[in-house]
Amino acid sequence: MTATFRACAGFGFILTAPVLAASVALQQQASEIAGGNLLANAGAEEGKSDPQAWQRGMTVPGVEFAWDRGTGHKGGSSLRLRKTVERYIPPTEWYQELRHDGGARGLRVRAQVKADALTKAVIDVQFLGPGDAWSHQWAAYIGAEGPQDPPVTHDWREYSGEVNIPEGTQRVRVALQIYGPGTVWFDDVEATWTAASAQTEKTGAAGTTSASPDKAASFEDLRAEDRAEQRYLLHRGGGPAVPPKDGYRLLLVLPGGDGGADFAPFVGRIARQALPEGYLVAQLVAPQGSAAQKDSVVWPTKGLPSPGMTFTTEDFIEAVVRDVKKRMPVDARHVFAMGWSSGGPPVYAAALRARTPLTGAFVAMSVFKPAQMPELHVKDRAVYVMHSPTDFIPMRFAEEAVRTVAGGGGRAELVKYEGGHGWHGDIFGSIRGGIGWLEDTMTVKSGGDDDRDR
Repeated sequence: MTATFRACAGFGFILTAPVLAASVALQQQASEIAGGNLLANAGAEEGKSDPQAWQRGMTVPGVEFAWDRGTGHKGGSSLRLRKTVERYIPPTEWYQELRHDGGARGLRVRAQVKADALTKAVIDVQFLGPGDAWSHQWAAYIGAEGPQDPPVTHDWREYSGEVNIPEGTQRVRVALQIYGPGTVWFDDVEATWTAASAQTEKTGAAGTTSASPDKAASFEDLRAEDRAEQRYLLHRGGGPAVPPKDGYRLLLVLPGGDGGADFAPFVGRIARQALPEGYLVAQLVAPQGSAAQKDSVVWPTKGLPSPGMTFTTEDFIEAVVRDVKKRMPVDARHVFAMGWSSGGPPVYAAALRARTPLTGAFVAMSVFKPAQMPELHVKDRAVYVMHSPTDFIPMRFAEEAVRTVAGGGGRAELVKYEGGHGWHGDIFGSIRGGIGWLEDTMTVKSGGDDDRDR
């Protein structure tokens, strides 16, 4: 399953771009439901040509939507998704949307699920706010747990999970998604509001509530060294207009999922809520040199190339660093890269090559594959890793990364969190902690800029 694993190792797993329908059937408020199931037609028994209340996501080549009138958990119907092509991105879904009035701080979702040769499906909960504000969390994962594991086949089985609702959320979408090849059926889907968790209201070290309302995203849409395919978004956060004495500190962000520009609202919140003053955040937008590249590897690297690529992500990172430095002063001692899910492998590859402008790496919920890194220089490098023990990506990847870096003379830290694959709990406080660790353990001295830049 080489092609399947490449797509999986590219990790279109987290924070996929929102597909906002122009017309959405909004459901009743929580107060009107009085604690019952928020979803209409939970068993998919009602409807004419389509199941009542359920909406189809975007059309994806190789994916078949079906209102299966012959297969059901208790009744005779269910919602089916079948994918026949070896690709993971983009996902598509059956979904319903709910109005959220700000009262409930969590959502509990459960469903009966049947699978046939299924590699990957999820129950996704998406949060929509003012303007283009969007984020999501997975409530449940269905499928192969690791890249070497076979697809799953099982009869009806309950999957469930609870997610925190970010402050400012106006609508909540419950989405039944398929990513990888195989067939999945969903039935008896239930969603209920829950009380706030302690972590949702926890304040970070800077005294800012992690779930504070988001502001409109503000960034510059730039091209590194005037190359159209090397696009990045420069977020200034809440830092000073006048550059700090030693220059701005720089965080490069490689998002998970499809690595698209739609992550700008979330990355903007990182800039404003997770970083101290004096930081710039450069959000790289994954290049799409060809259809083959888009379908195989989100962030192609020297060790994991993709058809149609014209440059590696390592080169892209270096070009962005050079481009930002041409625009404003940068403190070369504090140039960090952060990547999650599909964005993790290229961050490892760029931070652990022999010559790099990066002085630290932050990787969350991802894999570590030394065989895909022809250059592996770990001495004097700093790597901060976040991973959940219940992530479908085995913990051994995070543990191997820390063991490899620390064992080779570098500095590495592994922080575990609850909730599985995705950002959970005090998201921006957790990111703030990781960046703080990198600052405290920075190993590159002032004046190393010329020696490390290419």
